[in-house]
Amino acid sequence: MSRIKKLPSPALVLAMIALFIAMTGTGYAAAQQVIKRSSITSIHVKDRSLLAKDFTSGQIPRGAAGPAGPAGPAGPAGRAFYVLVN
Repeated sequence: MSRIKKLPSPALVLAMIALFIAMTGTGYAAAQQVIKRSSITSIHVKDRSLLAKDFTSGQIPRGAAGPAGPAGPAGPAGRAFYVLVN
């Protein structure tokens, strides 16, 4: 007598797909938490080893303003504008 293998029911296939999606999402979230906990902090980096290009725009605060430079030469006189007052 030969045995006939039955295909899984559509309900079982959908349940397995739903289980796979749920487990994948949970694994992804857990991996993101591990990455955050094992990220590089200031104790992992040597002093003076980073350059400005290693940071994104706005991450490095601006330093204090330097002294004012010498005044430049005077430019040519502009056109005179008249304001009419009523």
